[in-house]
Amino acid sequence: MQSDERNEFNIRRNNRSSSPTLALNLTSYQLDALLADLYNRWNTELGVHLNSTDNYSTPDTGVPPIIPQLYRARLCLSFSAEVFIS
Repeated sequence: MQSDERNEFNIRRNNRSSSPTLALNLTSYQLDALLADLYNRWNTELGVHLNSTDNYSTPDTGVPPIIPQLYRARLCLSFSAEVFIS
């Protein structure tokens, strides 16, 4: 898991310099798993990969967000098998 917060400040009019012009929060998760086993003459592997990303831009800064809000999730599965012939 990784979480990043970023606030950028600029000199602004009307005493609004204390609030950020850009406020971002990025959270990422990643999970990998591999299961391997040997059945008689068969060598098998099953793999799983999960990746999740959430990019949130705080809307109450008074400035349109430069980076759009994004949520993305990916799931990948893999399977392989080998047979040993002797």
